[in-house]
Amino acid sequence: MGTDNGDEKIFRVSSNTPTKDLGAAIAHAILDNKTVCIRAVGHGAIGQAGKGIAVAEGHVARHAVRLKTNFGFFTTPMPDKKEVSGLLMRVVRD
Repeated sequence: MGTDNGDEKIFRVSSNTPTKDLGAAIAHAILDNKTVCIRAVGHGAIGQAGKGIAVAEGHVARHAVRLKTNFGFFTTPMPDKKEVSGLLMRVVRD
């Protein structure tokens, strides 16, 4: 789950992404001192991403780590060549 890009781990989240798995993957990346970038298009995917971040908070709290999330937007082309915008969430140690 996720793509490595140097010191950054990129996750593309859909409405079907399991939140427990996503949360664990985010926590592992954060504990490996990586920045996490989550990309989500659509309200279902954005909801799953938010829940995944909340699950990750619980995992890293056991290691006395807190998370900070910054939000932004991105655009991506779809197969019909139209562009859609999505929410970009960058998660780092606080």
